[in-house]
Amino acid sequence: MRLTLPARKHYNRIKKNLLSGIWDQVATVISPYSDDRVPAVRAFNRRIATVNGYSEFRFPESAVPDLPPGEDRRIFQEYFLATENGDVRGAFMLRHQDFAFSGQIRRVAHYRLPMSEGVANKAYAGVALQMVRTAIQKQPLLFAIGMGGVDNPLPRFLRALGWAITAVPFYFYAIRPAAFFRHVQAVRQTAARRALADAVAMSGAGWAALRVMHRFRRGDRPGPFKWDVVTEFSVWADELWAKCAPAYAMAAVRDSASLNILYPSNEPRFVRIRVTIDGRAAGWALLADAQMQGHKHFGGLRLGVIADCMAEPLHAPEVIAAATAALQDRGVDLIVSNQLHGAWRAGLERAGYLGGPSNYAFAVSKQLGALVTPFEARAREIHINRGDGDGLVNLL
Repeated sequence: MRLTLPARKHYNRIKKNLLSGIWDQVATVISPYSDDRVPAVRAFNRRIATVNGYSEFRFPESAVPDLPPGEDRRIFQEYFLATENGDVRGAFMLRHQDFAFSGQIRRVAHYRLPMSEGVANKAYAGVALQMVRTAIQKQPLLFAIGMGGVDNPLPRFLRALGWAITAVPFYFYAIRPAAFFRHVQAVRQTAARRALADAVAMSGAGWAALRVMHRFRRGDRPGPFKWDVVTEFSVWADELWAKCAPAYAMAAVRDSASLNILYPSNEPRFVRIRVTIDGRAAGWALLADAQMQGHKHFGGLRLGVIADCMAEPLHAPEVIAAATAALQDRGVDLIVSNQLHGAWRAGLERAGYLGGPSNYAFAVSKQLGALVTPFEARAREIHINRGDGDGLVNLL
């Protein structure tokens, strides 16, 4: 039977209420993480770890966030737990910070590490929806990032709720091609591929092939610039941010106060470079340099990462060139970066970087997507990279 429009609306309203009732029946209580919940979180982690594909996921077994709330602190995290009779059935984090939308500042939150017992027990399938609803109630301008790529369960779930999702493109530059073929797992997935990759590495054919590909991709060299290593961000970064903010449809605030919270000077993995043109700061890059050991993607490579960066879009090529030179000077085998904005992608391509499959996705709630609309068409105007999420944790 075909329903009339009024009848269909009435049916959909009943269906919505019925589903809401179902979720309410399985709903747990969501509240801030407290010290007395640590044992329950530990037990929750053990249960989730038994599920195929989830063994690497663990919610922090401490109630104190990495970036705790504080007076006048503009960047901070909150931890929340979904509990049922003292047992933890789900958990998530919110990292609150300022974002600029064509220069206009709004408060935004990153929906981080949502974990639900629904992956192990279908009786708790509603917990994931309850957590998202709670997060949006606390901050409607919400995004999620990383998630293993656009086709994994979480991004598919968010897409079904009306979130907009795009992949953040991945780029790489093999400084030492032989090491690339010996260690990068994407080219060594089967015994035949491993044998071929080893042969290519030993023969020198891989070195020649990748060198040709990098050079073929490379465009004109950018104009003259200089770069130096700095220990922290200061007034020069504030002046640069004020100049850059209006140029991006969406970008996390990258003034010195924010950057020094996100990238503290006592973190040895981070390398900060400042790029100057005609004696004035034109941009910066946050780099990571780490020796891998049995990494699931990069084996035993010495990996360089262009994790974060800032400049006016026209100076992206100079910053990418400087970051590449800095990491090459440090002796890395491979440099990687994920960048969404079109100018930074073009800067990577101009420097000879090659594209590869991305496991880094960016999703925005309906309310956040409405500030950058149409989202699909304007995604290339949004400045997003691994500095905006917890991607460095997964890389390093």
